[in-house]
Amino acid sequence: MSAWGKGHKIIMHVDMDMFFAAVELRDNPQLKDKPVVVGGPSETRGVVSCASYAARKYGIRAGMPTYQASRLCKNLIFITPNFDKYIQASSAVENILKRFSPFVEMCSIDEAVLDLTGCVRLWGSPEEMIKLVRDSIRNEVRLTCSVG
Repeated sequence: MSAWGKGHKIIMHVDMDMFFAAVELRDNPQLKDKPVVVGGPSETRGVVSCASYAARKYGIRAGMPTYQASRLCKNLIFITPNFDKYIQASSAVENILKRFSPFVEMCSIDEAVLDLTGCVRLWGSPEEMIKLVRDSIRNEVRLTCSVG
């Protein structure tokens, strides 16, 4: 019997990487490697909802006022949130996760927990399951995630 036999709970946490920005970058490849934030324009009292990794290099973070973010990076690209598109991407991810377990709890639009207890015979070790989940999301939705 493997180390992950009976009596062991296997819980997987999936967190989409820079979700709103990643969806925008996926849909507009010209934005790749550019400092992008999803949020209100800098002239308003908006807030950064999500920052690309290129924007984070300037110290820009979610929750930061957009006027402050625009001061940290002069060539920052602001994108107005498109929640219909994010909900669609989130649903696609959720559908993938439900193929691995009927016990999926979406904690937010970009985060989920799966109970994979008893799925070792079907999907392999937890490490193999992590790879399968990450690869499925990357290949089918064209987004990346952190899984543990």
